[in-house]
Amino acid sequence: MPWTRSGAHARTPLPHIGTPSGVAGLGRVTALGVVATLAVILPAFLTGAMAVQVRAGLSMTESEIGLAIGAFFVGSAAGSMILGRLAERLGPLAAVRLGLVVTAATDLAIAAAASGPRSLLAMLLVAGTANALTQPAVNLLLVRAVDPRRLGLIMALKQSGMPAAALVGGLAVPLVALTVGWRAGYLMATVVAVIALALSGAARSGPGTSSSRPPDHRRGRNRPVPEDEGRGVAVAPVVAKPDLGWRMLWLMAAVGVLGGGAANILVGYLVSGAVAAGVSPGPAGLLLTFGSALGIASRLANGWAADRASFDVLLRVILLFAIGTFGALGLMVNTPIAYLLATPVVFAAGWAWPGLFNLVVVNANRSAPAAATGVTQTGVYVGSLIGPVVAGLIIERSGYGATWLLTAASLAGAAMLAAAVRLGMAGERGRPSAGSREGQVEPIARTR
Repeated sequence: MPWTRSGAHARTPLPHIGTPSGVAGLGRVTALGVVATLAVILPAFLTGAMAVQVRAGLSMTESEIGLAIGAFFVGSAAGSMILGRLAERLGPLAAVRLGLVVTAATDLAIAAAASGPRSLLAMLLVAGTANALTQPAVNLLLVRAVDPRRLGLIMALKQSGMPAAALVGGLAVPLVALTVGWRAGYLMATVVAVIALALSGAARSGPGTSSSRPPDHRRGRNRPVPEDEGRGVAVAPVVAKPDLGWRMLWLMAAVGVLGGGAANILVGYLVSGAVAAGVSPGPAGLLLTFGSALGIASRLANGWAADRASFDVLLRVILLFAIGTFGALGLMVNTPIAYLLATPVVFAAGWAWPGLFNLVVVNANRSAPAAATGVTQTGVYVGSLIGPVVAGLIIERSGYGATWLLTAASLAGAAMLAAAVRLGMAGERGRPSAGSREGQVEPIARTR
């Protein structure tokens, strides 16, 4: 049935699984979402932040570091669609736990046994696969446990796990890599994954977190699932496919290719670029920490606003991409003062879009949010793979200025593709602005 919330239409309640009965339950779920996201993305971001130390310890070149970080996103991109559907079948908590166990084991293996470019690449490839399972599972968990009117802020909190990983990576440079050694940084990442596993145990008793049953695909029908046994949680119908068509989902994925590529070039090479511009390693790491903190604050502010204000969410995403473009161009000046001034701009804008963008995706595909974000995240992972690899090669041949030009071009391209998504959603749904909050919260679920 269609679910609408358009200006002249009456509001129809959202299909919602397990409405939280109190703040404590919502807090448990949110904490799990944030820390799990942080844990599964941390291996890649930690490698980028500690690139100078890892490169020296394992006798690696810039391009080999880029390939190792890229391997993480190969695993993520290759598994995202399949593992997104697996998360729908396993249920969110089981999928999150499985991903965290693999992440913890991989972090420990890097700390204890990484001996060169090949071993680091292989281990980050496995970690990327765990990320591909955990991210859509967390999205599924949040959509099923959180009141849709609060989902903007909660999704922003979840997406803040990524800049938090960069923040932790930045702190790890002066506090760990330059004191105890870079391997201790991966031991720290292991501890984060274990903490997330502990939080998954606490979330189990919270409302709205029970595992769902797999959908019944017979004759293309959606099977209503009865009340979850022993939990008293009403489970909404489960569907086999996202609500939006594949063409629109892949266009969204294309936005992710350029946006994700730009973000991971920024995180992966900001510290080493600042060092090359004359900033000492300790302050360069703190610069990444500062930028990441601004990115988190910006995501939270935008998510909070999306829950409370009626504005065009996709237009806000486009604006963030555009402002981030100018920030990346500022890094091309390649002086310490340029890094100090441009880093806040590019992080606060160019890295603040994922929370709002994921909000668009899950609200337009409430029937199967994990499967839908599995598709769109594939684009993010592909960009995150290509970006660091290409950037590493460019740095070796042309320096950091050309790399920041590539970053700016990627953000500008993402803005244009996001504009195409906005127009496409308006046309597909027959609404004046499918990118607006009114056009996103309750999508039209097409009959299949």
